[in-house]
Amino acid sequence: LSSNVTAVYSNRDAFAALKSDGSVVTWGNAGSGGNSTSVSGNLSSNVTAVYSTQLAFAALKTDGSVVTWGDASSGGSGGPANISIASNLTTNIYTRIAPTSPAGSISGNITLTNPGAVSKTVAVSGQVQESLQFPGVNGNNTISSDYAMTDGYAIGLNLNADYLVVAGGGGGAGSGTDSSAWGGGGGGAGGLLQGTSFVLSAGNYSVTVGAGGTGGPRAGSAGGQQGGNGGNSIFGTFTAIGGGGGGAYKVVGNAGGSGGGGGGRNTTAGGNGTVGQGFAGGTARGGDSLGRTAGGGGGGAGAAGGNGSATSSVAGNGGSGISSTITGTSTLYAGGGGGGAIDTNSGASETAGLGGS
Repeated sequence: LSSNVTAVYSNRDAFAALKSDGSVVTWGNAGSGGNSTSVSGNLSSNVTAVYSTQLAFAALKTDGSVVTWGDASSGGSGGPANISIASNLTTNIYTRIAPTSPAGSISGNITLTNPGAVSKTVAVSGQVQESLQFPGVNGNNTISSDYAMTDGYAIGLNLNADYLVVAGGGGGAGSGTDSSAWGGGGGGAGGLLQGTSFVLSAGNYSVTVGAGGTGGPRAGSAGGQQGGNGGNSIFGTFTAIGGGGGGAYKVVGNAGGSGGGGGGRNTTAGGNGTVGQGFAGGTARGGDSLGRTAGGGGGGAGAAGGNGSATSSVAGNGGSGISSTITGTSTLYAGGGGGGAIDTNSGASETAGLGGS
């Protein structure tokens, strides 16, 4: 204490002196923090400030960590059970419940003040489960925390998450029932949204999984019915748009996350996709003197649907999907459906379009 002391802190029964080299020297009642032998290795350098309660001390270090000593009931022995802190205290404080936490209830408050006198308080409470798999979050880690799985997801702490939201695909159109029938358009893929390191704040999140659109039945003397659009999928603020239904006889494919393919006869366009989620459906061709017609393929998340052939009964393929490894295995999602083809007179073979991979 003979030199280089920059500040002295006290509680009811003890003192702590901060020196210019970042070390701390303590004296006074041992139980009130006057004896800091148990944490002396952490007080030998890099301390920037010291704070006190009635019978304990807490030292803030340059790396944002906190060292405590003194009377345990006054905050001198750690913080709330299983809580760790890692942050630059001038910006944010993050709390984490360790993956090794035992099951049971947990509660507590952490209040810290940085050298600029900006106070931050974090309250933690809830029920710790043995473990919970949360696929796609930070590399498919096991996270223990307070989660509820009722009408959605209740996230008990901030998470940096990868996400993939895919809507229901559109249904393909039906063909007609007689010699005047025409090939229907393929259903468009459901819209696809994905990203990485998205911050999910603590709170409740509703989840909706979009259903696939209904296929158009065979009906009528010329063409079947339009395919139905798929349902939207929703997670929090993310909404993936359902895929567009395939177009029936001379009908443009429905717009959607990815558009449905156009219906057979003449040049009938596919439906538009949603920007950032999918592509348009392919164009139908046909209605020539030989009775050949081919519907367009449904759009996919990775490419537009293929066009039907203008010279043969070959329908358009579905647009390709997009690969994701969010489950730990590379998997293709949101490929479009292939269109339908009909040759009513020439006797040539008919080739339906392939679904998008």
